[in-house]
Amino acid sequence: MGTISFTIGACYAASSSRRFHRRCGRCKWRYRKRHTAKPAFISAKQLDEVSFAQVMHINAAPPALLLAALKPSLQGKHATIIASLSARVGSITDNGYGGWCWYSYRASKAAHNMLLRTAAIELKRLNKQSIVLCLQKPFQARVPTEKLFSAEFVVKQLIDVMAKRSQETTGSFWDCAGEPIDW
Repeated sequence: MGTISFTIGACYAASSSRRFHRRCGRCKWRYRKRHTAKPAFISAKQLDEVSFAQVMHINAAPPALLLAALKPSLQGKHATIIASLSARVGSITDNGYGGWCWYSYRASKAAHNMLLRTAAIELKRLNKQSIVLCLQKPFQARVPTEKLFSAEFVVKQLIDVMAKRSQETTGSFWDCAGEPIDW
């Protein structure tokens, strides 16, 4: 195919959820001191607008800004695949867990997904051969290091998923195994 471009949203390590969990002890995620975002949602009364905006900016803005900058290059009649890593928690349909600590992260990934789906519609008007996809990287929280997938394996899986997509699937969301994820 033609061009393959990846944009990568920040992982949720940079979001407020890890810090919240470290404080409340609900799970065994490790907090790293380099992540300084304050919790955006601990309870409805503790909404922190600045932290919410920070998480939204980290996860939603970069792919949209990159697409805007690349728009002139994407126009035409050449095959183009644009893939951006997202998270299943950004699926409104797949949200069966809820949770206050996840609100800012879920909202930012849902915004990311909507921006990519909207870009797919716009880009289709400018280049009929374009494909815009959201891809879910394999879930890695609470997985022992020796059981994590290698970077090479993950990249191969994601490239295989992209290679199997067509113009009819533009604006869709896929997991690492090639299964569609509902919006």
